[in-house]
Amino acid sequence: MRNSSFSALFNRLGYGAMLENSPATVWTINLWDGEKKPAGMPAYSENEVQLGTGSFWQRLFKKNRGTIVQNVQTDAKNRIGMMIHQKKLNHRVNQVFCDSRQWDCSAYPAGFFDSIFIDGGHQADVVASDTRKALPLLRQGGVVLWHDFCLDKRVQEKFPHVQTVIQGVESMAGEIKKQGIQLFWINPSWLLLGIKGNAPIPSAK
Repeated sequence: MRNSSFSALFNRLGYGAMLENSPATVWTINLWDGEKKPAGMPAYSENEVQLGTGSFWQRLFKKNRGTIVQNVQTDAKNRIGMMIHQKKLNHRVNQVFCDSRQWDCSAYPAGFFDSIFIDGGHQADVVASDTRKALPLLRQGGVVLWHDFCLDKRVQEKFPHVQTVIQGVESMAGEIKKQGIQLFWINPSWLLLGIKGNAPIPSAK
């Protein structure tokens, strides 16, 4: 097993849990300018805060804790994979910067990846494109995960992007079957699990 993994469009690689807990090498695809909402605002952002100059107790009780300096997009440019670099794990990460719909995957042989995680691009056509490209690259017995997939109707009503992810997966039903992928929704979760081939099904024991 090559311990190779693949992380698809817009996945915000940053916290390092996969790398810290396995010897895997990871490929991730990100948009250099990050994901935008339909109105053009960043999909992922946070406020940078300059610490206040008061005492520890003043900051603890939210007095003079600091002021907001700027709002930064957390999935763009040098912010992509920032924590991976801080943890000095970047030598095991292959970062590809492009729209995954234009990604040329011809350099990778069939069955190259042990696991694939599809996350980030929530439009149905992006999910379908990522799925179409990813599945032939997954080895027999390998695992693919789709994030933001949930069959709970209450979740779908509250988070419309879950519906478009489901639509994207459903549009690829023929290819998923052709590739011999067994599908399992992990209930309760926002994850759809696919196992390629007739590998043993993981046990919850």
